[in-house]
Amino acid sequence: MEIEIQRHLRHNLIVNLLDGAFFGFGLGFASFATILPLYVATMTDSALLIGLIPAIHNAGWQLPQLFTARWVARQSHIKPLC
Repeated sequence: MEIEIQRHLRHNLIVNLLDGAFFGFGLGFASFATILPLYVATMTDSALLIGLIPAIHNAGWQLPQLFTARWVARQSHIKPLC
């Protein structure tokens, strides 16, 4: 197993670094804090709609965890962190 890990280590490192870089690059184009509110502001003057953009982003991160928390808590086996 250790030989298999060492064989693929360089490839995995490069691919994961590129994945993180492209994710950050893409997130910069659709930033929920700056770019999307500016885009919506060009279409409407409604402060409510412009202010909803960060709220919808935060809800998208938080709501799935809230919906699955009860199901996860009922599991008999929880995978260890380490």
